[in-house]
Amino acid sequence: MHSQIAEEVFCRKMTDFFGEFIENKQECLLADGTLPLVTIREVVELLFQNRVFTSAREMRRAALREYGIILPNAVFEPADKM
Repeated sequence: MHSQIAEEVFCRKMTDFFGEFIENKQECLLADGTLPLVTIREVVELLFQNRVFTSAREMRRAALREYGIILPNAVFEPADKM
């Protein structure tokens, strides 16, 4: 039970972090209020393309500093790998 709650909190924090960069976040959310992994991967790709972040390390630092989370490797895989 505890790990399920921790996972839900983590998913919400990831949604909050990446949601800062999405104009119409509400349209992208799943029924549970979180962003699907494929959407997060698309956002990651756009953030790198637009040079908002220049590396995974830089993005991870921002997520850790702002939301207290460590981004998993899965978010840095190409969106089309789903």
